[in-house]
Amino acid sequence: MRPIAYDITPQGFRVPLYDDKRRGDAPDQLVVESCALLASDPSGYTHTWEFQRKIINRGLDLFGDFRDFLRAQDKAAGLTLHQRGFLEDTLQFICKGSRPMSIDTRAMCLAMEKEQSSPPRFTPTRNSRQLVDMLTVDGNDYMYHWIGHARGFTDMVCTLNVIFGDTKKNVTGRK
Repeated sequence: MRPIAYDITPQGFRVPLYDDKRRGDAPDQLVVESCALLASDPSGYTHTWEFQRKIINRGLDLFGDFRDFLRAQDKAAGLTLHQRGFLEDTLQFICKGSRPMSIDTRAMCLAMEKEQSSPPRFTPTRNSRQLVDMLTVDGNDYMYHWIGHARGFTDMVCTLNVIFGDTKKNVTGRK
């Protein structure tokens, strides 16, 4: 199935749409609430399968086909330097279990960049790899690899908050 249109998330990322239903530009409430809960109660309810299954499924729904999501970013003329960096960091975490720049630091950079009237845009060069080519694990199993790393579930929830949640109030769930 090919995307028919794109939505823009609160942070400015493009999300493929596969039918007429738009997500809207409001932050995803489940993502925002889950990130806040993870920050306030990291060893309680957030460790239950009920909670984790709900947010994993929401992540899969929000991204849609993850490869299409990555391709959509590469086609976005408005992709900023920190958005691209955040996506590259996320892909490295999914594939290797570590980020070159911490998610908190990168999210702070994204928040500051969003306040600029014209943040620097990512301009691909001949040496720039497509994001989808940086995904070195099976695109159908990316979530399995992501949450399989140490602190992978937390990284995934914080990433969902940065892309689909509310970064104005608190970037990654921390106050």
